[in-house]
Amino acid sequence: MPAARAVWPKLSPAFVKDQLAGHKVLGLWLAALMYLVCVSGTAAVFYQDLERWEKPALPEMSEASPEAVARVVADGRARMLADPPKNPLFEDLFVVLPTPQLPRLTASYGEVAQAYDAAGAPAGDAGHPITHFLVELHYQLHIPGGVGLLLVGLLGVGLLALIVGGLLAHPRILKDAFLLRPSAGRRLALTDVHNRLGVWAAPFHIAIALTGAVIGLAQVVGFALALAVHGGDVTKAFEPVFGTEAETRALMGGARLADGAVLRALSEMQAKAPEARPMWVVLHKAGKPDEHLEITAIPPQSTAYGEIFRFDAQGRLHARAGLDDGPAGKQAYASLYPLHFGSFGGIWVKVAYAVLGLGLCVICATGMDIWLVKSAERGRPRPRLHRIWTVFVWGMPAALPLAASAYLLLGWSPVAVFWALLATAGVGAGALAAVSQAPQPVWSAAAKAVFALSLLLLPLAHLAVFRSVAPAALGPSLVMTLMGLALAGNVLWPAVRRNRLATAFERAGG
Repeated sequence: MPAARAVWPKLSPAFVKDQLAGHKVLGLWLAALMYLVCVSGTAAVFYQDLERWEKPALPEMSEASPEAVARVVADGRARMLADPPKNPLFEDLFVVLPTPQLPRLTASYGEVAQAYDAAGAPAGDAGHPITHFLVELHYQLHIPGGVGLLLVGLLGVGLLALIVGGLLAHPRILKDAFLLRPSAGRRLALTDVHNRLGVWAAPFHIAIALTGAVIGLAQVVGFALALAVHGGDVTKAFEPVFGTEAETRALMGGARLADGAVLRALSEMQAKAPEARPMWVVLHKAGKPDEHLEITAIPPQSTAYGEIFRFDAQGRLHARAGLDDGPAGKQAYASLYPLHFGSFGGIWVKVAYAVLGLGLCVICATGMDIWLVKSAERGRPRPRLHRIWTVFVWGMPAALPLAASAYLLLGWSPVAVFWALLATAGVGAGALAAVSQAPQPVWSAAAKAVFALSLLLLPLAHLAVFRSVAPAALGPSLVMTLMGLALAGNVLWPAVRRNRLATAFERAGG
């Protein structure tokens, strides 16, 4: 194919061999952690839908009136001052306004979240520990103190290196773009799936790895600068992006927020930026002499997650952060989050992100499988390691719905249950693999069956707790049920097919 040679330069065998070696070593070390981050990230694409599913009885609305929002800010501020957060760093009140993706009105500070109805009256607890558990797993692997953020950011760098190294190690990338050999042996079949998914979805995977690495490492660098230079004040580290405290104090003039300031701010937003849809109202340093108001709104046709509008103590609009139309660096930083999480479009963008994210999970899983199968073909089988890896590949996703079910039915911490299940599965698989003579397909089928049952259990646990399927819960529960049934069918069908073939053979022989 002359065209292929023109597009992809000829690579020396030594270069290809070096790339393969580096790709293998790096991939083996990072496979498990990377798989965990990829699986949790794929599920977290639907975090807003999961929040609604988790608390299906809370009131929903398409929009909230300025008067209702003002009442929510006043009530949230009063609650915050009456019961301050235990962590003194949590001094901001966040009011989330209804959007098409999350049509609810809530206020939160620290670990407290309160829901409100369309009139701005309190309507129940809006905490979502299951969703929070999933998102925090993806963000920082539940490791506190910035260490988890650093590790996930480094995993993003490693994933980017694996993607680029894998592409460079494949000199026939265009010629083999559609090569699939399902009947050519397990190793070649796995290799084809691994390579084809890696090539077809490379632009998406590079974007996800790059944005994830930048988001994670930027937070770590910000924390480090805050500790080293700014006395632990994280806001100062991000002043080049979001503006300075001095600017805010000058804007407020030392005055606290006046009565009616929220109403006036929302009115000014409507008058001066009617095309921007308010998403959050944030009361910074609530109750302090320098408390101040910001509104984050979604500009139309923008790649940024939002634009921040700043108001003085009377609710008059005085400044914008410039995330939407400011310097290129600000716009690029503000665009990282929508690009990484797929929040710049509707449900079909999320579905596309989930499908491509699932492909990335398959690439992570098959990478290790390929090495294990190849090692066995060369006379160095590692059956125990292969079985442990199989249990991890299916057991880790199964631990997510099992942890959620334990919280719903028993009130147990999903974080503790998840890691306990993972540790138990690893130790149990290692011990059983040392004495079991069951072939690899049996281990795979058993692990798949556990995952299928976990997916079917969670909607049932949800139904048992809430006694009905509310509209907000219908979609996620239905998807989990269908996934569980499909996976169960995948486990059972080979046995059914073998039984049919055996029956047909016996009849033919008779």
